[in-house]
Amino acid sequence: ILAITKDFEIGIDIENIHKNISFYKKIVKRVLSVSELYQYYQLDEKDKIARFFTIWTAKEAICKAQGCGLSNNLQYISLKFDSDKQISIHKLPNNFLAINNYYFYNFQISNDYLSAITVITKKLKMNINHYYI
Repeated sequence: ILAITKDFEIGIDIENIHKNISFYKKIVKRVLSVSELYQYYQLDEKDKIARFFTIWTAKEAICKAQGCGLSNNLQYISLKFDSDKQISIHKLPNNFLAINNYYFYNFQISNDYLSAITVITKKLKMNINHYYI
């Protein structure tokens, strides 16, 4: 994956969903916030996997864009999903930029890989294109 931006901080993450299934069950409580865990436990098993990896890739992309470490911040970032399953930020650690400065783009590269891009910007709209080669 290649992500380019001229004027903004950017973070990107990609995860192999199927390779990490047994691993994710061990770290779910370290990655998800309390409110995310509440929603997560209400899902069926297939939806739990998709939700976890969507949140995990988004949070890692946020931390990479912010330029901070991953391990200590993930459970303190809280994301929420609207009815179209679009991500927005519910809560961030105090040392992060304002919530409305983050733009998300999540996409599934294949059946095995899920990716997220986060751009820190005050622009209301971004154009992000992805191409498969």
